[in-house]
Amino acid sequence: MNDKSAKTLHIIIAINQMVDVYLPDLVERLKPDPIRIIEFYPKPIITSYTGPELKRYLHPNRRGYLRDLKQCLSDIQELERGYGRINFYFAHIFSALTNHLFFSKNKKYRFHLIPDGIANYYRISTRALFIKMVLKKITSILTGIRYTMYAGHLTGIETGRFQSIYTLSEQGLIAGDTPVIKLDLKWKSRFEKIETPQLLVLGQSYTDYRYYKSRHRQIFDYVRSNYGKQFKLFYKAHPNEKVVPGFMDMLKDFNIDFITTDRPVEYFAGAYQIIVSEFSSALSNIKIIYGDGIRCIGFIKIPERRLFNNYRRNRLIEIKEHFRHMGVEVIEQ
Repeated sequence: MNDKSAKTLHIIIAINQMVDVYLPDLVERLKPDPIRIIEFYPKPIITSYTGPELKRYLHPNRRGYLRDLKQCLSDIQELERGYGRINFYFAHIFSALTNHLFFSKNKKYRFHLIPDGIANYYRISTRALFIKMVLKKITSILTGIRYTMYAGHLTGIETGRFQSIYTLSEQGLIAGDTPVIKLDLKWKSRFEKIETPQLLVLGQSYTDYRYYKSRHRQIFDYVRSNYGKQFKLFYKAHPNEKVVPGFMDMLKDFNIDFITTDRPVEYFAGAYQIIVSEFSSALSNIKIIYGDGIRCIGFIKIPERRLFNNYRRNRLIEIKEHFRHMGVEVIEQ
């Protein structure tokens, strides 16, 4: 048989920025089967791939999100017509889009887990996201789009329904009995380190302005005191970070230049000798990709043991140990 019903269609769903880091390598691995790439995010996150197989569903507001969600599910139903098997690739099942597909009873569907940064290396539970999950469930009832609440790891790896898990590093990976496939990043060999000593500080997507301001000041004090004389200092905001008024003045006070780009830092990290951040999946990724070529320093603030924050405390300790295992220097403050 040569018709579509005997073929497999691969659908890669980008619901987080990290997909851009390894997308070309994943696409190359899945060829020559037909491939479709769905970008479902409030703004463009894929810069590494521009083929005709890519379709963007960008939703800057709530109304647009629900409209795009319905349209995307409808388009997927149209795409799968005539194919005997549909392989989906995505980072977790918390998203309304991936959750709807994952918990469907479509016998054509097969699922593969792709990297979501540090989430694949520590026990982040849906327990910590329970309120958000309830809101998604309520929205699903109102819109008629199925959403299934689930317990366990954010990714859904414990369901045993993933055919494979793709990763950049197998060290410490939470995979259970799921077969592991390692991705090799061919593009990383294109970058050479700039000889002028440069240090990059990575931002976070803070919502609490007071914490945002005090935490940045702690980190900026550290880099200026220890590296300000011999290194040129730069700051890259998190893609979801809202730069509050006065922040640029703070950067100026610390003699730090602001970088304007939404591209994943993994792509251009090779230009810097040192990269500093709070606990961020980017630090782990950079050590995986560049190894000892870049010194990574992570700030972690472990809360005191209290009745209602033990889950968060334990997860931060777990992240700290993962950082150290990967070669990230950890500063607790």
